Amino acid sequence: MDDLLIKKRLINAGFTTKEINFIAYWAEKEQLTIIEIIKDLRARFIGGIFIRLLVTTFCAWCFFKGDYNMVVIGIPLIFSFIMAEVFFPCKLGFKTFSKYKHIK
Repeated sequence: MDDLLIKKRLINAGFTTKEINFIAYWAEKEQLTIIEIIKDLRARFIGGIFIRLLVTTFCAWCFFKGDYNMVVIGIPLIFSFIMAEVFFPCKLGFKTFSKYKHIK
């Protein structure tokens, strides 16, 4: 598909020009098409939600088990949420996940 057509579909789906430029920048940098970057963002969003859910479940399990220790719960929770946000961008990932059918 033509990049111009995909950009028009992104605008119609509710993406801002800043987000479209970000996606286009990464597509050019990685030498991929925009649609491949969108698929990658969609997959990363699912992975990010899974990681966040897994860590939150672990921390809740430790809390209810009675091992309420800031080292056991706090540090992994904060570290994993920061790393998940770096590697799995939530806002853009959610937009691509929810609007994928409109873009494709």
